[in-house]
Amino acid sequence: MNLHPHVLSGLTQGTEIKQQKQQEQHLRQHRQEHRHRQQHHQHRHRQNKMGKRKRLSAEARKEELKTISYAKLNNCPTSPRKMRLVADMIRGKKAENALNLLKFSTKDASKKLEKLLLSALSNWQAKNEGQRIEDQELFVKEIYVDSARQLKRMRPAPQGRGYVIRKRSNHVTLILDNKSANQVTEQTETETETQTETNS
Repeated sequence: MNLHPHVLSGLTQGTEIKQQKQQEQHLRQHRQEHRHRQQHHQHRHRQNKMGKRKRLSAEARKEELKTISYAKLNNCPTSPRKMRLVADMIRGKKAENALNLLKFSTKDASKKLEKLLLSALSNWQAKNEGQRIEDQELFVKEIYVDSARQLKRMRPAPQGRGYVIRKRSNHVTLILDNKSANQVTEQTETETETQTETNS
């Protein structure tokens, strides 16, 4: 079957156009795959960096918790304001000095805080067996007072009225730490930070 030259040229042009389209599709697919690979690699790199950072922070937290001991006093029947006056007195002080201050204080809340401090010291002793408290530089790292439940009572007042009496209470959290161990952990943290910066 003999075809006209114009028809033959049209067929050849059509096949060339098809081949060009196929080549363009292949190129597009190759570029998309390359882009996906790059994005996946960047995502994995970010995940590795984040994982390393989280691991280092978790290890630092674990080391910090080894030296820390705390005690809690819940629902203490004293107003938070009165308790804060005594708490501010011992914040940041050495454990021995804080005990002396509480022992000779005339405030009623000081007796409760003295018991709480002794409890925190015994907790530290239970966590660090074989070490003497006298040899350590323990100090009151944190102490904070939060308001707790409030009981409302009625007091008879003139002309058939009633005054509301608010019986307040508070929660106290006391955290002890070792000064010497704290300095060592801070030095190790700075060293690890410098190492990560140099590696990156």
